[in-house]
Amino acid sequence: MANNTNNLALRSILDKDKLNGTNFVDWQRNLCIVLRMDEKEYVLEKPIPPAPPANAPKAVKDAYEKHVKDDNQNPIPLFCDNNGAIAQAKEPRSHQKTKHIVRRYHIIREIVARGDVEICKVGTDDNIADPLTKALGKPKHESHTWSMGIREMLDWP
Repeated sequence: MANNTNNLALRSILDKDKLNGTNFVDWQRNLCIVLRMDEKEYVLEKPIPPAPPANAPKAVKDAYEKHVKDDNQNPIPLFCDNNGAIAQAKEPRSHQKTKHIVRRYHIIREIVARGDVEICKVGTDDNIADPLTKALGKPKHESHTWSMGIREMLDWP
C-alpha cells in the first residue's frame, strides 16, 4: 500500500506538467508511469467502484468495465543501443559470455516476457546521448549536441 508521501510525489508529476495542446505525448507517458507505479485507486480522485451485481443494467456494467480496464496496455519502450543487451533481454537462452551470471538476476527477461517493457533498438543516428558515451565524427557530434540544446559559446573570454 502506498504512503501519502509517495502518492503526493506521483501526483506532483502530473500537476507540474499540466496537459495543454503541445505536450500531450509527454503528459500521457507521465500518466502511464504514474498509473503503473502506484495502483490506480491511490492516484485517481475517486476509488474504483465495487463490481456491479449480475442483474445491473448493461450501461452500469459497461461503465464499470471502462473504469477498471487499463487502456494503457502498451508496453513501456526501453531504448537501447547495445545489440548484446537487447539479445540478452529478449532471448531466454544462455549466451557464452554471460554464463557466469546467475539466471535469477535476469529480471528484465521476465518483464519483457510479461509485456510491461518493449526493448527498442536505437541507432547512432537517433541516439542523442551518444556524444556523452563515445567519440563521434564532427557532423554527428554537432547534430546531437544541437539536439540536446548545447550551443557553442562564441563570446568566450
